[in-house]
Amino acid sequence: MKVLAINGSPRKKNTSKALSILLKNIKAEKEQIDLIDYKIGMSMGDDVKIEDDVHMLHDKMRNADVIILGSPSYFNNVTGLMKNFIDRSNNFWETKELKGKKAILLAIGEEKINHIKGCIVALRNFASGIHMDVYDEIIFEDDNIIEDELKSVGELIA
Repeated sequence: MKVLAINGSPRKKNTSKALSILLKNIKAEKEQIDLIDYKIGMSMGDDVKIEDDVHMLHDKMRNADVIILGSPSYFNNVTGLMKNFIDRSNNFWETKELKGKKAILLAIGEEKINHIKGCIVALRNFASGIHMDVYDEIIFEDDNIIEDELKSVGELIA
């Protein structure tokens, strides 16, 4: 089994930490990618070919059995970095290549839980829109990362 964690944060702090803890408890081949480390051009429509790293990232998604999508909540939504990646992944909606793959969604925010839920909704809409099965949703409020919760999810995946 292969697990791919995608960090949509422009900083390598809380979301990256939570993904690392989650991956540490998964006994499978695993990889964490931080979108900030890759060149991701803005979506210009399906006809426009863009030379960037998105195709390589899409290959990683194709080769994974479980994809973890993590983002801090920005204005009750995902980060612009994650949104840009989502927009560039429209091809999976058409090809259905990811159908049946498991998705785990992770949102972290400094706000109260009601202001973070929009981030999970955006991630859920993306995962279901590209035909993935949402396996679990994790929300941490006020950057209060609960290691035991991440460990239990990691153990369920393995």
